[in-house]
Amino acid sequence: PLYAKFFKMLKVGIPPHVVKAKMGQEGLDPAVIDQPPETLIPLTPSAPEAEKKPEMVPASEHPAFAKFFKMLKVGIPLHVVKAKATAEGLDPSMLDLPPDQLVPLKK
Repeated sequence: PLYAKFFKMLKVGIPPHVVKAKMGQEGLDPAVIDQPPETLIPLTPSAPEAEKKPEMVPASEHPAFAKFFKMLKVGIPLHVVKAKATAEGLDPSMLDLPPDQLVPLKK
């Protein structure tokens, strides 16, 4: 299923170099196209690097803190927003970060 659409693209006549470029854009290994048909391909990508490195998002876009950064943006005082974050069981020190600073998504 992971590579099926790319093999279908080849089947309908799209040039291999175009299919490989599209695979690269989607973060998949374009070398899979060059393998013989009897070669087994994993159904899901095995990315040990992705497991080690947490996904990063800007602090202002973090799902748990986005509404607090929005409150700051409209002019609510920092101490009031921090109190609200604390009341919801969140770490108020995240609000001291610049809105564009990358933070781990799982926090």
